[in-house]
Amino acid sequence: MAAAKPLGAVRVYAASAGSLRQGRGGLNAPIEVRIDYERQGGIEVRQARVGCRLNAAGMVVAVI
Repeated sequence: MAAAKPLGAVRVYAASAGSLRQGRGGLNAPIEVRIDYERQGGIEVRQARVGCRLNAAGMVVAVI
């Protein structure tokens, strides 16, 4: 949300898109993300499946 808000985001939704996977850099967690942006004339929706790379402590270290 912090990165999207300066671009006009009014809502951010995120949900799990599957189970954790072991990758080269640690664990990867797939998520589905939807961002609603305020635009002239209405709301613009952007959505995508992205991955979160987690470190050994379970903290997000990258979004890929």
